[in-house]
Amino acid sequence: MKIRTQLFTALALGAGLALSAPDLSAAKEKTPAVEVIEVTKTGRKDPKIKSSPSASKKLNKALDMMQDEKYDEALVIVDTVITNAKVTPYENSKGNQLKSNILYFQDKYPEALSASRAAIAADGLSNIEHLQLKFQVVQLLMQQEKYDEAVTAFKEYEAEAPKIKGDEYAALAGSYYYQDKFPEAIAAIDQALATGEVPKQNWQQIKSNSLYQGENYEGAITYLKELMAKEPANKQWISLAVSSYLSLDNYPEATSLLLDAKAKGLLDSEALWTQLHQLYTYQEKYAEAAATIEEGIDKGMLKADAKRLSDLGQNYYTASQELESKPEAKALLDKAVDAFTRGAAVSPDDGTSELWLAQIELFEREDSKRARELLLVASKKKLKQPGSAFYYLGVAEHQLGNIAAARTALNEALKYPETKTQATSYMKNLR
Repeated sequence: MKIRTQLFTALALGAGLALSAPDLSAAKEKTPAVEVIEVTKTGRKDPKIKSSPSASKKLNKALDMMQDEKYDEALVIVDTVITNAKVTPYENSKGNQLKSNILYFQDKYPEALSASRAAIAADGLSNIEHLQLKFQVVQLLMQQEKYDEAVTAFKEYEAEAPKIKGDEYAALAGSYYYQDKFPEAIAAIDQALATGEVPKQNWQQIKSNSLYQGENYEGAITYLKELMAKEPANKQWISLAVSSYLSLDNYPEATSLLLDAKAKGLLDSEALWTQLHQLYTYQEKYAEAAATIEEGIDKGMLKADAKRLSDLGQNYYTASQELESKPEAKALLDKAVDAFTRGAAVSPDDGTSELWLAQIELFEREDSKRARELLLVASKKKLKQPGSAFYYLGVAEHQLGNIAAARTALNEALKYPETKTQATSYMKNLR
């Protein structure tokens, strides 16, 4: 049996854009670009800048308005520039670049994308800004969850850009990841790592989650061990490594990892405490599972709700059964009764705890009268298998000599698939 866990940490894949206002100072031919790309991989060179004083003034005014969040007014001015019959390639590109940013800030992503593409098509910007727009198209496509198109756009950008940054490869990886193309996502992140830049956490998240989601659990564990060696207190690496061990049914290693985290004070979430007590249960270490639940509740890591108290009671009960007639068995059974009693007190609509208590009274303590009381309560509440309450009620009534009442209860049990066979068989004992 495999325990699958939800990933507890959302991937930080850079879905949001960090768009800066376009630099219009180049129109005045006074401030040189900080970074220069003389020629792209396709041979493109910086075009000559041609802009009229009127167009430059309008675009600078539109930029000021955008920065003051007067977006609609800014768009009107930009449109007067790019629709002018005498617009130059530079003015067209610069205007559409500015228009794309304005539309982005208005959350109009399809329109922003169209403007970015128009700015590229006009072919009037420097190589630096031309390539920035090319990558901006990738980001805008990702913003709209058009990941397949984003990959295509990235390939077009890659064909021109002399150098690709790590974050840009990470964007490509994100586009693959969201299409469940995990090997491709891993390859893209490996390219990011190969740039020599300091690895960012979102890169590591993409790779580790891609390995896990792609069911390469051994690979995920190997990579996560590297990450944990560098960041031993990073709980998301611990959680994902535990999940990877669970997927391989390697419960001892998963348990060891959680116990190590517990010793370091890192077991500080409900999810991790739940994993630990479930691991003990799956390894049939019921007393340890119960002790872990108790400790988790005491430390405020686990809620003492009906479900958790039921888990606690079941683990104590099963642990008592393993000891059979040994003196310790009674103490564990008493703890099970206490847990189910607490569970019943906090679950007015759920009859699970009463059902368990009734079985203990019926078969372990041989108190059929008390069992009947509990089963009458349980049968009126929500149960996953309501037939069980009527079946055990029939047994209790029979043991109390109430044959008619036993027959009535068993007839109810016959209506449920989970108890039909048992009830049919037991009816033969009624005399």
